[in-house]
Amino acid sequence: TMEKLAENPLFSDKSRCWLYALHSSLSTEEQTKIFEVPPVGIRKIIVSTNIAETSITVEDVVYVVDSGRVKENRYDDVNMMATLVECWASRAAEKQRRGRAGRVRPGMAFHLFSSITIMEKQLDEFQLPEMLRTSLDDLILQILLLDLGDPTEFLNKAVNPPSELMLSNSINHLAGLQAIELDEAELPQLTALGYHLATLPVEPRIGKMLLYSAIFGCVGPVVTIAAALSGRNPFAAPFHLRDQADEAKRRISREEGVDLSDHLTLLRAYDLWKQSQKGGRGEERAFLRDNFLSRNTLSMISQMRKQFLDLLKDIGFIRRPGTNHLRLEHENDSNLSLVRAVVCAGLYPNVVVAPSAAVKKPGQKSGKKVGEHALMSTRGAVYFHPCSASFEADGLSTRYIIYHEMVKTSKVYIRDGTTVSPFTLVLFGGELTVHHQQEVVTVDGWLHFRAARKTAALLRHLRLQTEAILLEQIANPDGEVSGKGRNLVMVLDALLADYSISADQPNDDFSFNSFGMDEPHISGGGGTCHRCGEQGHFARECPNGGAGGGASGGACFNCGGNHFARECPNNSSGPSGVGGGGAGGACHRCGLQGHFARECPNNQGSAAPSGSVGSNPASSACYNCGGPHFARDCQQQQQESRGG
Repeated sequence: TMEKLAENPLFSDKSRCWLYALHSSLSTEEQTKIFEVPPVGIRKIIVSTNIAETSITVEDVVYVVDSGRVKENRYDDVNMMATLVECWASRAAEKQRRGRAGRVRPGMAFHLFSSITIMEKQLDEFQLPEMLRTSLDDLILQILLLDLGDPTEFLNKAVNPPSELMLSNSINHLAGLQAIELDEAELPQLTALGYHLATLPVEPRIGKMLLYSAIFGCVGPVVTIAAALSGRNPFAAPFHLRDQADEAKRRISREEGVDLSDHLTLLRAYDLWKQSQKGGRGEERAFLRDNFLSRNTLSMISQMRKQFLDLLKDIGFIRRPGTNHLRLEHENDSNLSLVRAVVCAGLYPNVVVAPSAAVKKPGQKSGKKVGEHALMSTRGAVYFHPCSASFEADGLSTRYIIYHEMVKTSKVYIRDGTTVSPFTLVLFGGELTVHHQQEVVTVDGWLHFRAARKTAALLRHLRLQTEAILLEQIANPDGEVSGKGRNLVMVLDALLADYSISADQPNDDFSFNSFGMDEPHISGGGGTCHRCGEQGHFARECPNGGAGGGASGGACFNCGGNHFARECPNNSSGPSGVGGGGAGGACHRCGLQGHFARECPNNQGSAAPSGSVGSNPASSACYNCGGPHFARDCQQQQQESRGG
């Protein structure tokens, strides 16, 4: 509307008309301009959203022209996304709009719809209740926290109860976040993580980010990102300077380490603002003006940061001054790779995949901008929002993008996106499945990555240990971090920092070179222990527990549990793991359930006492070196055993 009016010579003539826009994205300075009184002979025109319906009185308004329409945020139950829907305003809203004129002087209101529209009841009496327009995640957590019973039964007593689909979607989403679990009666119950999320006044995904940041020692940057996502965007784009404002945002997003991430762009803008304050008010004003940032919004983010830090202290995730607490919540603030991983842990499963053509390659220029590429998601094709830092980029550093919100307007867009590496998704994403035979690891059944057998086993072991440490810390946030936990965090820090996102690395392939390190050297004392993950010995020699005697521990190649395959409760042939005509187990030769590798029908030489690999040697996997043979036949192991 503003663009069309600006094209008209009458409305673009400032000696005859003052033309203002009014909406929530404008800075406070831009919004307050509407209260300026023009000189005699100049008409003031304000084009406003429904922000002007209540709480605002412009004293010199004489006429109100009401279109009768409104763009309203609603929630799509089927696709589980926010939608911006244009619809008829309610009758209550029409009365409010009419009241903007005649507050302090006579006025008139013109409604651009007929009385027939009202008579045919196209206009609802009131706006759709908020409970039916937004996600129920927060509400369900509060019901469980207050012990009000089954959330479905409780909410069905409301005057306007939500749909069954809406309730089930929220419960499934919270279960995926591990915030709730179903008991024997299939009723949701809070987990330790869910209890903490319910106490934080933010949406569950952002709350999960905050908790993980305390555990991994990157509280500072993640709290800033969480505060920015919970409030208004600090980037203010005046109508006539929109292009310059977008360029200022892209300039910050191209800084080293930010890599076109919307989340890290918000973080960097906040940090630069805090630095500018050290130079005095004049330097701060110049910085805000040059980068089109709102001081009021940044101040609000600063206040929210303090509130979030106090809340984390109250629930024990951050130490208070004078207390003995071994967790160092700021020791990894500068590790932006770890910050990306924590953002991924909180926002998952909000992930999309870009086509290969959207990834920038050395010496090759893409024919399309990133914003023109359709991104693949579990809900169909989506696109970067035009306000995203990546929208005008020539290419991405990786195919995988984690995002905060998906919204449907003219297209389905994602807002606030950050590229993440496959390694990050494997360690901090959804359910991990390892296919040894195909040399593939899968996240939640749809994100597939190539991985050598040995690498896949190490990734699964690292993932299991990470989840165990997280569970321990979330269940007991006041407890000291164990030595094992601190070592694990240090390993993850190093891996995430070394495995930086780079276009010259295969983004769907895991190898030790992809991690930025050489193939591990096998010392003369043994190989890689799949019980404890350490170098220098095999599992049977592990000082953390022998392989025999029913010892617990290790990594079961059948179910992934903390035991060996021969002790697996899913192995119906008993603890010995022998016989039974192939009963129980998971074959690491072909990947099928119901038999072990020695009984595999694809292993033509399985009856041989030596355990030869038969006619298909490429299909087996040595746990020592990852080669096409069994560990007992490994030449490398035999040489090491002889000291050579």
